[in-house]
Amino acid sequence: MDDTQTGASFPQLVERSDLALLAGIVCMARKRTPSLGRLMQDPTVLYAFGYHANGVNTAPWAGKQIADMIARGDDGAGRVPQICRGLAPRFELPGQRLVYLRSAYQYYRLKDALL
Repeated sequence: MDDTQTGASFPQLVERSDLALLAGIVCMARKRTPSLGRLMQDPTVLYAFGYHANGVNTAPWAGKQIADMIARGDDGAGRVPQICRGLAPRFELPGQRLVYLRSAYQYYRLKDALL
């Protein structure tokens, strides 16, 4: 691991060489926040996606919210933040999503470097 801040917070991870294996497929949604809810067309279908490479910490929270929605028979209003409720808008030119993702990574890498 070459992240000094993470190493200071989690010294037991400093010698780990397999941390890159924690990274999975990145889902970048257009609204740039996770999406949780029920499909309006079929309320028996629930969804949770769009963690933007933060699934290790966000997926368990989202799973709990989905479980609560099932148990209570509701849409999570009052428990799930409004910004996370509902589907993200579709991308313009969806075939270019990989280009959007790469562009976003470059933008935020540059923004971090300038801060």
